[in-house]
Amino acid sequence: THTPNGSGAEPSPLYFVWTKSAQFKDPFDPSKGSEPKVQFSLTEIYKGQEGCDAHMAAGQANAPLFARFQAVVEKHSVATCMMADVIRSMR
Repeated sequence: THTPNGSGAEPSPLYFVWTKSAQFKDPFDPSKGSEPKVQFSLTEIYKGQEGCDAHMAAGQANAPLFARFQAVVEKHSVATCMMADVIRSMR
């Protein structure tokens, strides 16, 4: 759902990152060990609502793939935050 070749056409993510880590028993004290679970996080940032809308439309254009994606998210997601405004960034 991302426009290739740096054309600038939407959807063109400004930021896209996957992270993977152990799920700690106490996130404030990693020395207490981790649970036998893995925690994944996906963060995508687009340029305004136009970019977000283009990303969502592109993702939903392939109905079977989007249905599989939704099923995975519904089964495994513990938190979801969509269409949030960026209120501060570091440069």
